[in-house]
Amino acid sequence: MARNDRSKGEGSADGSAGNGRQRQVRRRQQEILDAAAAIFREKGYEATSTQDIAEAVGLLKGSLYYYIDSKEDLLFAIIDEAYKGALETLERSKAMPGNALQKLRWMIESHVEYFTANQVKMAVLFRDFRSLSEERQQIISGEGDQYLEEVRSLIRQGQAEGVVAPDIDPRLTSLGVTGMVNSLSQWYDPSGPNTPAELSLAFARLVIAGLATRQEDAMAAVATEAVLPDGAEPARPKAGTRAAATAAAGPAGSNGSGARQAGGRSGRGMASTAKDGSRTRR
Repeated sequence: MARNDRSKGEGSADGSAGNGRQRQVRRRQQEILDAAAAIFREKGYEATSTQDIAEAVGLLKGSLYYYIDSKEDLLFAIIDEAYKGALETLERSKAMPGNALQKLRWMIESHVEYFTANQVKMAVLFRDFRSLSEERQQIISGEGDQYLEEVRSLIRQGQAEGVVAPDIDPRLTSLGVTGMVNSLSQWYDPSGPNTPAELSLAFARLVIAGLATRQEDAMAAVATEAVLPDGAEPARPKAGTRAAATAAAGPAGSNGSGARQAGGRSGRGMASTAKDGSRTRR
């Protein structure tokens, strides 16, 4: 999206009209970006034309190029925005109070909630990443490596604090945790039986139980209520409720209802495997 500067200096001498025009252009660019993401997800990047995108936002094809340079610019902007948003959630989680195990809990829950709230862009990221130029793939891969390194650093911090088992491999664990959450792109269905808050808590409990040195450390990490830096409290099921019991059992639940959420794919088996593996740390 390389056309942000076209209106600089337009309007009155104090630039107020020009600033208003810039805001209008940015809003229009965001509309184009969102429309492109929806079409890429539905049709795939290669099968989508700039004409499809222009029609979706009510523009002539020629007018679309006032806001963009190429279709690949849109794909890159969508994927870059998705990754940067995920990195921001991780930074907020690291700023939370508590030990590394608690921060990992916030990180997992924040990742799931961000993923489900931005499902369209995340689906495009995983399906169409290879359609980017090699140079742009390297940029995005660098952001992914940064995310993994941040997760690894939290695991190492937890080992130094004594709350994460010393024999845990930070590299493999970071790959496993992010892979589990990213699998949502394959099976998550907003109309399924579990809310994003229930899924995020279930994932966090599975991971924390597998990492914690002691059972009491795991229980303390998942029992703590989160208060975000801005004072907002994330929605999650309260202890003792049916929703909390479902979340603790994992996305599939005990009655097999997770098969509908997973769309018949392998999400249930993955969650069950992660849960079973956690027993070795108890």
